[in-house]
Amino acid sequence: RSLVPLLTEPSVAWNQPSLTVFGEGNSSIHGERFHYIRYKDGTEEFYDLASDPMEWDNLIRHLTVEQEIEKQRLAELIPERFAPPVEATDKKLNQTGRRLNESIKATRPLDRLK
Repeated sequence: RSLVPLLTEPSVAWNQPSLTVFGEGNSSIHGERFHYIRYKDGTEEFYDLASDPMEWDNLIRHLTVEQEIEKQRLAELIPERFAPPVEATDKKLNQTGRRLNESIKATRPLDRLK
């Protein structure tokens, strides 16, 4: 489903969960009411955002039937396979892929630094 309507009009109704992947095997899924997290080692977190918007109370060990159903629905959205991590070939590249200019530091007069 395209994100364009949401990006062009942030107040548009959106009922699709959002998936975030952070490192291979770690996933976070936000639904309208619930947030489900699964880590590579199998550890899980589940929060009811309506009653716990700051996510202090991990409900994973004592889910209601409704929460278990929602957890399963969100868990089905987790990818079965993850793309391999991209390895940097040049550690002197910045986030835009341009080579860092190391000459700037060397040309600054140290006596003028505060």
